[in-house]
Amino acid sequence: MDRELKPEIVKKCMDYLKKELNEEDFDEEKKQKIINTEAFSKLYQLFSEKKDEKEMDDEIEGIWKKYDMGLKVEDNKLKKELSRGDVYIYYTKDENDEYKTPRILIMMSGKNIIREIRGKGEANTLEEEFLKILKQKLNDLPLVKNDVDYNLNIVKDLIKVNKLSKKDISEYSVEDIEFLSDDHTGFWWNDDTRANDMRNNINEHLDDIDLVEISDVDVNSLDLDELMEINPNLVKYAIKKNPKLVEYAPSEILDDEEFIKSLMYKAPYVIRYASDRVKNVFEDDEKVMEFMISECPYVFQLKHISDRLKDDEEFMKKAIKEDGYMLEYASDRLKNNEHFMNYAFENIDSEYAYVLLKDYQDKFKDNEILVKQAIKYNPYVLEYASDRLKDNEEIVKLAVQENYEALQYASDRLKNNVEVLKILVENHPYAFENIPTKFKDNEEIAKLAVKESEIYLQYASDRLKDNYEFISYVVGMYPYALEYASDRLKDNYEFISYVVGRYPYTLEYASDRLKDNEDIVKLALDKRIFDVYFLLEYASERLKDDEEFMKYAVEKDTDSLIYASDRLKDDEKFMVTAIEIDPYALKYASDRLKDNKEFIMYVIEDTPDMITYASDRLQHDEEVLNKVKQIKQEMYVTAQEIHKFGI
Repeated sequence: MDRELKPEIVKKCMDYLKKELNEEDFDEEKKQKIINTEAFSKLYQLFSEKKDEKEMDDEIEGIWKKYDMGLKVEDNKLKKELSRGDVYIYYTKDENDEYKTPRILIMMSGKNIIREIRGKGEANTLEEEFLKILKQKLNDLPLVKNDVDYNLNIVKDLIKVNKLSKKDISEYSVEDIEFLSDDHTGFWWNDDTRANDMRNNINEHLDDIDLVEISDVDVNSLDLDELMEINPNLVKYAIKKNPKLVEYAPSEILDDEEFIKSLMYKAPYVIRYASDRVKNVFEDDEKVMEFMISECPYVFQLKHISDRLKDDEEFMKKAIKEDGYMLEYASDRLKNNEHFMNYAFENIDSEYAYVLLKDYQDKFKDNEILVKQAIKYNPYVLEYASDRLKDNEEIVKLAVQENYEALQYASDRLKNNVEVLKILVENHPYAFENIPTKFKDNEEIAKLAVKESEIYLQYASDRLKDNYEFISYVVGMYPYALEYASDRLKDNYEFISYVVGRYPYTLEYASDRLKDNEDIVKLALDKRIFDVYFLLEYASERLKDDEEFMKYAVEKDTDSLIYASDRLKDDEKFMVTAIEIDPYALKYASDRLKDNKEFIMYVIEDTPDMITYASDRLQHDEEVLNKVKQIKQEMYVTAQEIHKFGI
């Protein structure tokens, strides 16, 4: 620097740098090197322009004065504003040390709504140092809700526009460009020619692509190299709004560590395009890597992680918890650390655990944690476990719970373990068929099997199938299970009476002797509410030919005659009895009786419509037809007489 430096400002600069760089002090040689840099020149300029608090307070110290709406004043401009509402003016001291220099002007619409705020700066913009004073005043005014923040934002935006208007496009920061591209609150934004001019100037350099629309622009529509020459921040802004552009970014941008990092949190994939130098920095940055683990695990597949982090136990634990496959990148030291590996095995994906155990069975086959994890993905992995773990009851239970066929890899001891077999059958009842024979006689295991379906009862031992209490238990859940009960129980009068009395359709599985027992079959008929007739399919032929029994059955359900013997269906006396119970019974009479004129004339006497079940010959017999016609006429007259007397 050519000019003479003020020691007090140099000290302020050095104090600032020591704090930022975390240095205790600079020696004279280093201090001189710093002073000779361009960066220090800018910092010195900044501190030279910066006034201390006391100096600043003296300059902005002042008083507020309120002018009520309608107040008569000589100043024509103020008079005009007072015709619309109250006016508040903040005055600072003039050269005569009197509060007469106006710095803030608040114009109201009436009493409670701000119309406009002006300052003493360029284009009536408020000077930035007066923002605090303005905010305090606005908070004291009786304004409508949200009016304070709304108007403060307008004032701040105008101050920003005023500053930007003094900059060249090459000096815009990314934040400046973002400000110009955003929608802003207030009437001024579309009317302020300075803001519009600046935005239009940028749009021209973007090949007339509007700043607001850049996030949707085609990647081929922008010449990023050309924008770099104008202002690299234009490129950064474009990429920030449209991260897909990073693929085409100039190398200078891709080597900007801070920019890539800020962009990465929005679009993790941009790290693919970062320079090798930036990747090397990031691979040793714990926070960056933790983010990539959770949001973009493929970074590890590209091996963008330093050896230091690969050997950092706590970091790798976090990595593995997010994605178990990160274990692949742990250092050899960690992979040989039993405590670390057990943590990893507890947190890796079960599929990856399966792969590890299958591919490295000699190394991991005796690790209980890994085997348990792998079993969750594929129980067959028990095949690769050590003999010790194949004899571990907890592990084998876990395996057979997932898949019954895993039992084949268990030790012989556990293949014959009651508790293991209980877990097996409870989760896979169909496995009951293939368990060792002696366990098919275990009532607890058998109950677990039949809990799913009665069909598994067929695989139980003969002893259990002959056990009154056990079969009663099963039949209580699944009445049709009686099919698999022993012949002794199926022939036990007391037992069958109990079962049929509750579940009539189980008569099908009673012994032939009991199907010939009138009391048993009647019990079934009595308990059946509808479609009673089909139970007679299981009654003995003797009962189906027994007049008294079949009469009892017809009283329950006329369709029982379906199963009556041919002899009874051809027996005139029996069929008359049946028809007296229900004329519909004629349907089941033998062909001989249906063609017997005397029999049919008797039947139609009370129910002429039953002629439809007579033989074809009799349905066309003149005498029979006249009889039907006569009976129907008599029945019609009788009905009319009854109706006539209101009966």
